[in-house]
Amino acid sequence: MRSFRVGALVNASRGGPGVSAAALSDLAERLTTLRAGALFVRSAASLGIEPVTLLAALAIDTDLVLGAVVPLASGRSPAVVAKLATTLALLAPGRCAIIFEADGDERGLVEAVVVAKALMGQGPIDAGVDRYVVRGAFNEPRPRSADLPAVGALVDVVTDSLVDVADVILARSARLPSFARAGQVIQLLDDEAPLSPSGDSVVVEIIGGDLDHIAAVVAKISGGER
Repeated sequence: MRSFRVGALVNASRGGPGVSAAALSDLAERLTTLRAGALFVRSAASLGIEPVTLLAALAIDTDLVLGAVVPLASGRSPAVVAKLATTLALLAPGRCAIIFEADGDERGLVEAVVVAKALMGQGPIDAGVDRYVVRGAFNEPRPRSADLPAVGALVDVVTDSLVDVADVILARSARLPSFARAGQVIQLLDDEAPLSPSGDSVVVEIIGGDLDHIAAVVAKISGGER
């Protein structure tokens, strides 16, 4: 996945709290104007919309890095998400990611990342041992290796086991671990807390759907207040 300095994470919703599908294109344009580099989308808890599909609709019209955040609490299969993400990668080669959000089961989170990464390979694919298991799976067509989606996790605190398997980690902890690879961990900020980036790359999480508010928060960071 291409590196970036500032990105935004929003919830997508069909009328509930979050950004509507119709407004995402406008948001992407605003982020580009503000010199942000990435847009991450999570399905809202209420009236949510599948994020990989939404981002695929944006992919041709924006050059932003596009990331789909999938809460494991939603019950979605990481293998199915990975198959959708390879289609997104064909539309946005080298600039997309799927991020699994922790639900309290770290072993399950690690397994979700492992299974999704395995689905990026040549079939037949056998992966998973407990919570998520696939056997004899194929995932075609796939982009070339350099353009495959990054697979990662969204967590409060980064652990060794996640560093070992994830391509990218969005972490709420203000202290970024020294044992991670360069560029592997991206600090996740809360727009309702003081914005104090401590890493080279940051994503700000904005819960509401007001585009002016989202743009103002991103502008505060991308405009040099770091």
